[in-house]
Amino acid sequence: MKNRRIIILLCVYLTAFLVNLIPSIKYPDTNLSIINIIASSLLIMTLVAFVKKGTTNSIREILRYFFIIGFISGLIIFIIKIFEDTLIQNTILDVISSIQYPIYLLFYTPFFGINYVINTEYNYFVLIISLFYILAFLFVSRLQNNCNNLFLKERTR
Repeated sequence: MKNRRIIILLCVYLTAFLVNLIPSIKYPDTNLSIINIIASSLLIMTLVAFVKKGTTNSIREILRYFFIIGFISGLIIFIIKIFEDTLIQNTILDVISSIQYPIYLLFYTPFFGINYVINTEYNYFVLIISLFYILAFLFVSRLQNNCNNLFLKERTR
């Protein structure tokens, strides 16, 4: 049962990633469609259901790390983009800015269909999705603390 949930989550993630890959790379030169927002919304609903349904502590710990890394990577992308706009011809900044593309593809491309509604530049889009990551992190942390407290109460009886 638990393996089936993980497989479903991975399939939905890959579907959202593949549907949103080309539009996220070519944005704003390409138009987003309703299929992009459906794929991204399905990923968000699957993540929320996956976290809310109750998973094991090890999976919750993995999710916590994934969400906090997603949040930090969003801040890094936003800061690099700000520096990139102000310091155009800096070689060191060009090297550092190349770091942001794999991070962007991994953590933000699957959610890019949401930009159909928001219609903003990618650095602000990343900041908005970072808020989702930090809220999900706080939710998973709260669930884990509640489970740990429940376990300690049962153990002391």
